[in-house]
Amino acid sequence: MDIKNFTEDEIIAFLELHNIPCALGYYMKIEGSDFSLLSLPLSELELDFLMNDFFIEFGVDSKNYNSSIHFHDDVKPSGLTTFHAALRKRTKVIPITVEILHTAAVKGYWPCLQMIERSDSIQ
Repeated sequence: MDIKNFTEDEIIAFLELHNIPCALGYYMKIEGSDFSLLSLPLSELELDFLMNDFFIEFGVDSKNYNSSIHFHDDVKPSGLTTFHAALRKRTKVIPITVEILHTAAVKGYWPCLQMIERSDSIQ
């Protein structure tokens, strides 16, 4: 397994390409390894595009990636699904940080959930 030599600055530069202005017209500053993609004013579709571009750009195997673990559902509940949707919204979301993206880029594969949770508990 080849270890790639990407820096966190390269990850941040990549994220800046996907950054869009918020409702007030200014851009969210992306800095630090703990910056979360949830802070960006992106729609669910835009986050999907960002992650797809990330996997391609940095040659990351996305086998372990599951967006429902990392992003809130934008489900608009109606009828019988209201109760089910309310339960789903209570689940814990593990934010994708610059550090997680950097780790994935360097290793060439998306870290499994246990590795992400372990790195969060160390900090």
